[in-house]
Amino acid sequence: MKVAGGVEMGGGPITRTGTETMTGTRTRTVPPTRAPQNATIDIIDKMNADSVRRANQSIEDQLKKQNIMRKKDVRDLYLSHLDLVEVGDLSEYVNLRRLWLNENRLRFVRFLPHNFRLSELYLSDNSLVSIRHALRHLTGLHTLSLNNNQLARMEETVEELTNMHNLQNLNLFHNPLTSEPQYRSYVIHHLPQVIVLDRSLVMEDERLLAKRTFDQERMRLEDSIGFGRLIREKPRHEK
Repeated sequence: MKVAGGVEMGGGPITRTGTETMTGTRTRTVPPTRAPQNATIDIIDKMNADSVRRANQSIEDQLKKQNIMRKKDVRDLYLSHLDLVEVGDLSEYVNLRRLWLNENRLRFVRFLPHNFRLSELYLSDNSLVSIRHALRHLTGLHTLSLNNNQLARMEETVEELTNMHNLQNLNLFHNPLTSEPQYRSYVIHHLPQVIVLDRSLVMEDERLLAKRTFDQERMRLEDSIGFGRLIREKPRHEK
């Protein structure tokens, strides 16, 4: 017996239609092929899980070597050069002061939600694309290294650091944002607490230049807003 397309039924060739297979007079459902996107997600999940395991193993080895029994006694953690793409939540290390995570492959910082006592954080030579909502709560930081990453949004990045009133040493060099016009002046003006920027001492004349530059911009903006308000509020008899 033939069906459309000349396919023989009754023990003849097998034909696939959608997710069904017909052989003879019977039809059985063939499991759908796994979508490539799902396979990619599985690979990423596995990479993240492997990365977290490596980080945890490194921490365990460090504590054992230093004979530290309690997590609250940990002050320093070295997690550099481990090819990490993700790190597990470090909130249990409530007294952590210094954290080295340089030279990994991190794209985001999602593992420091309650590490308020951090004073030094080294994240250079990673693949960070944003630090938005990731660091602003770490107001005790006085040293922050973010150089050699992929940070491109200058205003967003600087805004994340504005509440770090103890921040004195900041590295942002070798990020796309440093190519922004007046990058150094912008950072100096909005983060006046910083003493050393990109391994270079902030000079007094730089502070004065930054103040003049951005005070003028603020005045122009205020004048523009005021002029717009004046136009909107112009008395009817002058129309």
